[in-house]
Amino acid sequence: MAHKLFCMVFKDKRKESDDKIVERLADDFARQVPELEFSSEEVLSLLLEHRHSRKDAEANIDAWVTRTREEKRKKLNREDSWVRDDESS
Repeated sequence: MAHKLFCMVFKDKRKESDDKIVERLADDFARQVPELEFSSEEVLSLLLEHRHSRKDAEANIDAWVTRTREEKRKKLNREDSWVRDDESS
């Protein structure tokens, strides 16, 4: 999924000569995105954030993974606290 999204965002139909480069970068990108942990929407948001630089998209994966995991953890904690509050009443 990550590979296809990378190609969708960065392949330029007018420059077929770039296709091999984009495919290689997409392979590298997909290897760095943990499989089945993030939705396609989450991955796409990273790619669109860096849509002007495919190298930046790949270079920022580690920071994005860490940030996104932390956001999910905080959201889960908020939801859990609501459930705990409701159960204690």
